[in-house]
Amino acid sequence: MPKIPVYEQQVKMAAGSLGPRASAAFEAPGRALAGLGQQVSDTAFKFGMIERDREDKRIAREEYATAFQSANDALFADTSTNVTDAQVNFEATRKKILDDIDGRGYSKRRTEVAKASVEKLLLQKQFDAKLKANNRGKMQSAAASDKAVVIGLDELKSLNPNSPLFQPKVDSLRGLVDDDVKSGLPTKFNPGSLEAQISSIVEDGNRAEVQDQIAGAVSEQQVNAALQSQEFKGLGSASQNTLRSLAKSKVSELNSALVATFANAIPIENVGNTTFDTVEDVEEKIENARQGKFDDPNLEAQWKILGDEEKIKIEAAWQARKAAAQAQFDFKRKARDRAEEDANENLYTDGKKMVMSGSETAIENIRGMEFVGVKGEVYREQLIDLAGRRARGEILNDSKPTAHREAQQKIFTGEVTDVTQGFQLTTDTDEMRSLPEYQENGGLSLLQRQGTDFADKDVEAFERYIRAEARITESDANSTFVRNMKAFDNFTKNYKDKIIGNPNFASLSLNSDSRYYDFTKQMEARYLDAIERGDSPRELLDPRSPKFLIRPNENFTPTNAELMQEITDSLVDTGALPSLQELAPPPIPAGMSYADYLQTDAYKAYRTGPNYPRYIDMMRRQQQQ
Repeated sequence: MPKIPVYEQQVKMAAGSLGPRASAAFEAPGRALAGLGQQVSDTAFKFGMIERDREDKRIAREEYATAFQSANDALFADTSTNVTDAQVNFEATRKKILDDIDGRGYSKRRTEVAKASVEKLLLQKQFDAKLKANNRGKMQSAAASDKAVVIGLDELKSLNPNSPLFQPKVDSLRGLVDDDVKSGLPTKFNPGSLEAQISSIVEDGNRAEVQDQIAGAVSEQQVNAALQSQEFKGLGSASQNTLRSLAKSKVSELNSALVATFANAIPIENVGNTTFDTVEDVEEKIENARQGKFDDPNLEAQWKILGDEEKIKIEAAWQARKAAAQAQFDFKRKARDRAEEDANENLYTDGKKMVMSGSETAIENIRGMEFVGVKGEVYREQLIDLAGRRARGEILNDSKPTAHREAQQKIFTGEVTDVTQGFQLTTDTDEMRSLPEYQENGGLSLLQRQGTDFADKDVEAFERYIRAEARITESDANSTFVRNMKAFDNFTKNYKDKIIGNPNFASLSLNSDSRYYDFTKQMEARYLDAIERGDSPRELLDPRSPKFLIRPNENFTPTNAELMQEITDSLVDTGALPSLQELAPPPIPAGMSYADYLQTDAYKAYRTGPNYPRYIDMMRRQQQQ
């Protein structure tokens, strides 16, 4: 730091008393000279302090930038999966950053200034390191749990539902999934989806058992007993109808040994097992049989001497077998389609997790996945495209409001039923419409629009609804979720005019769609969170209920002044009307961690309230100025 010239002593010596007191005529100039010296001394001191402060700030900023880069590099390189290891790893980085500051050669005071400038940053980055490690650990645990559930379901498929080993295995799987839910692991299985899988396995097992009983029956009574069994009663209507067709065919066979002999000449047991075992093959064999062509020469001889009445009965038996073959073929085809769909969905879920986690090997792994059929290849292609877009930084924090509103209506009305299904929006540009994939697919899918039209969170919400709608008959959870979301959609539509404000001004404001989108997403988060806590969806959407989503002290309707200001801002940027302090989040209570603060009721109410989007918008404005 520069030395401050000591002018004061020199001035005092120059103006001091060296002899008899001078006359008044000479005394005044002396005092003036002394004052000038004092002023020069003060000025030099101030310059020195300013220079010291400026250097302090420069060094603090440089050290902050260096520490920021070093901390980020450490977080990127860290692969720990628990908080303890993350803290140990980051502590080494923190020590190196502080040791480097000690080694710069600063003065003791300036060293402390530099360290103070990075301490808060290091605490924040240490928290980030722990949070990321915890998330990685959860992902690992979730993957291991999903694998265990898949193996358990495969084991269930090999067991008879009435086996004493079946229920313990089911209880074990339920316990595993319940533990995952309590632990908050991001698994692809939840109690609802697990029960759907178990129900499907039980139905398949019971159906096979009843089918064996019918096939092995030697009397009509045994056939009827099979249809009265608990296994049969527990089956779905599709399976029951198939078995009734088989039973009807079996009874017809048993009523006449002769009819049964000729009916059995048309085998249907393997229909639907392979691509060669078709209903057309059964029809061809029936046509040959009508002409007296049988594989058994004895049947050919018998056919020649049969009367018309016997042939009519045999023809009826053949038609019954044909109907049973068709029912069996349809059922097995649907079972194969369902198995193919489940396999593709599981691979899609795994692949998307890789993409969303930023895995460097995501594309390579997706290329190697064993997707099935045309639909599987569409999954593969669109996942690889998504990975490429995310690698290029095409990620949205918020969806485009108009695109989100139109897509949601297409999904809720059943126009869009799959994440890979192409559809068109009014916001699509001519450039988008000219893309080959757009023209081939009738538009772009949700997956293809992720990162360009829709934010990740909104695509995830769309997927959840589509999946629940597609399997609405499989569980009460799916039907309840669909019903609740449709009720919420009607609620937001009814409130749209209130949210966008005075229609005379709202139609001119460019923020009307954004305001409605923000309100929709905020209320949706509040709605689902309340349902998760056990609140009634009906009460949450009833303005007369004390649990109504919009609290009495909340006003989401913009004032005319705000709308006028938005219209003005769209022409000239003049800033916002409310102050930043008025819209800021509630303060963090003393002694509370930031993570705990985010879970408080006060912050959740603010985060889903009307002031949050305004606060973010004002922060954005100030950063752009």
